[in-house]
Amino acid sequence: MLHTLHWSLIQALRRKHQEEDKEVSPSPKFKRDAIRLTEEEVEKGKNEEKYKLVIRSVLLDSKLSAPERDFANAMKLKYDIDDSFHEECLRTCGWSLGEWKVGRK
Repeated sequence: MLHTLHWSLIQALRRKHQEEDKEVSPSPKFKRDAIRLTEEEVEKGKNEEKYKLVIRSVLLDSKLSAPERDFANAMKLKYDIDDSFHEECLRTCGWSLGEWKVGRK
């Protein structure tokens, strides 16, 4: 009788331990989603850096021509840049949104 109870207790503890291991380790879908989100964040960061370079390049001579503005706007759409980040890029270059619209500093 003691042997049976002891065996039953050991089996219950093993099952509990296995369930805890399953709860701790993330599912494969969770891992894939986490990797995908991380890759998207990295790609967004790269796109933002590229956009910053575009803005710095077109504003380098303190004048903004229509073709330069069109190119920058196309890059903004391509890289899915929001307006607040665009304004931040302008501020880092010493430009305001009004100056951007006028085309000169």
